[in-house]
Amino acid sequence: MRHHNMGAVFHEQGDHAGALEALGKALAIKEQVLGPQSEPVGKTCIGMATVHEAQGEREQARAFYGRAAAAYKAAGVDNAQSRQVAQALGMLA
Repeated sequence: MRHHNMGAVFHEQGDHAGALEALGKALAIKEQVLGPQSEPVGKTCIGMATVHEAQGEREQARAFYGRAAAAYKAAGVDNAQSRQVAQALGMLA
């Protein structure tokens, strides 16, 4: 959780490179421990997508939102956050 939170702080400060590095570490750890199809992985993928979107990197954002959607679907998550992911994917299409 530490890397995920650090990524959010870096993003808020406008340090996109730092955010992507921290979130990337968080994602690698979560995928190794929980597998790629879990809700925590989905949340971190949303963080990665948000940073890429803020940088105007639509393809990378779309890819991470897609990974988040797949993780949420596999984990059986249907909440406001999963619906926001679907909406973000639609807007980036």
